[in-house]
Amino acid sequence: MLVGNSESNNTIPWNLVLDQAEAVNVDWPTRELEDISEILFTSGTTARPKAALMSNRSALASAYGFAQAMSLRSDSVYQSFFPFFTTACLRCVLYPSWFVGATAVVDPELEVEDILRRMENERTTTYIGVPAFYIFLLEKYDSSARDLSSLEIIDAGGASMPAELTRRLIDAFPQLDVRQTYGQTEGGPCGTVLVGKEALAHIGSAGIAWVVSVFRFVVDIVQDVLCYSVGEIAVRSPSLFSGYYKNEEATRETLKDGWLLSGDLGKLDEEGYLYVVDRKKDMVIRGGLNIGTQEVEGVLLRYEGVEEVAVIGIPHRKLGEDLLAVLTISAGAKIDAEAVRQFCADKLADFKIPRQFEIIDQMPRSPMGKVLKTDLRARFKELLAEPVG
Repeated sequence: MLVGNSESNNTIPWNLVLDQAEAVNVDWPTRELEDISEILFTSGTTARPKAALMSNRSALASAYGFAQAMSLRSDSVYQSFFPFFTTACLRCVLYPSWFVGATAVVDPELEVEDILRRMENERTTTYIGVPAFYIFLLEKYDSSARDLSSLEIIDAGGASMPAELTRRLIDAFPQLDVRQTYGQTEGGPCGTVLVGKEALAHIGSAGIAWVVSVFRFVVDIVQDVLCYSVGEIAVRSPSLFSGYYKNEEATRETLKDGWLLSGDLGKLDEEGYLYVVDRKKDMVIRGGLNIGTQEVEGVLLRYEGVEEVAVIGIPHRKLGEDLLAVLTISAGAKIDAEAVRQFCADKLADFKIPRQFEIIDQMPRSPMGKVLKTDLRARFKELLAEPVG
């Protein structure tokens, strides 16, 4: 390697610079647990991304916790397409891998054929991606063309996993441990994990709290809700962030007495399994009735020809809000709105069945592959629903 302008005569061999440099003895800087180690931006799926301050304490706790959640070993080969600048890459892939001495493989982009080729070449044992990635994977994967015999665990994180997609993955990869994890940037992340052997018995669940994390379900942080009742998910863990950069108001709203208010709604069963209902900002209130969009999306995904679904609220003259289902469909598939509504009739309460459908070529996505419902709401905000009799 050369230092300087290669077109001039002033180039110096890099090894000469090293040989001539004088050794300088300096002490390692003192770092405390609460010192900030990095600033990570939130995913921004429901609002503008915020800059989360992450401490050394948080880094250590999340590395340990996620390594446990993914059952990482020193001989694990852990792969993901999550971008370097995200929590999902740094703290869900790199830190846990370094913690146990595993190999981390980072895909340069979400290109399924390239990812499958890299899985085969690197002998990947563990893969993590958002649920949408696994929809694309099921379309592309051919067991006769790719040797993925080294693969042991696939995990869906970064967004809620539809129950129907869990079933499809288990059917397609019965030999694998199909896991789900739940968490967020502000959590470090900390969260829950659902391992494969428990997935079918707790279909639709995000699993149980992983080590060093405690969950509550609250209304306005002052009132705990009962088992199976829906409340905001609050979590306490040493992996929590320290606050938002130059945003004290948002920090006070999110961190309350050592608890992180997630902005997600969920419920807990008697065995301690978490069920995420929806983002608070994605809930639709239709004629005074609350609708969790993820439940509706899970049903619509079971309709033949539907590849991906995003259910959003649109303005309604009488009801306040109504449901719009935005779909992407398989090549050659034909979707009849009335037939879809009939399909939903015995699976959803009537007020949860969408009255309107829009088919688009592809969903708007964040760099992590999450569907941006904010973009869809902006795109369809002028689509006023007709009054429903």
